[in-house]
Amino acid sequence: MPIGDAREMSRSEERQVVVASTVGTLFEWYDFFIYGSLAVFMSAVVFPPDNPTASLLAALGALTAGFVVRPLGAIVFG
Repeated sequence: MPIGDAREMSRSEERQVVVASTVGTLFEWYDFFIYGSLAVFMSAVVFPPDNPTASLLAALGALTAGFVVRPLGAIVFG
């Protein structure tokens, strides 16, 4: 199909797009939820354990970076 040539989607194609995007969004938010829930435990493993406060802030900073960069990824790859 040439670029700019629009065609109407069938009902099943439209449903497939909606289901695929919903499942992808659910997986993405589940990933953020799991990381945020386990940040306390992962901070001691991933970051230096000598300062627990700094390790937790670094883990939460990584989560924040994911939220900040997310719209940029949607623009570039979407």
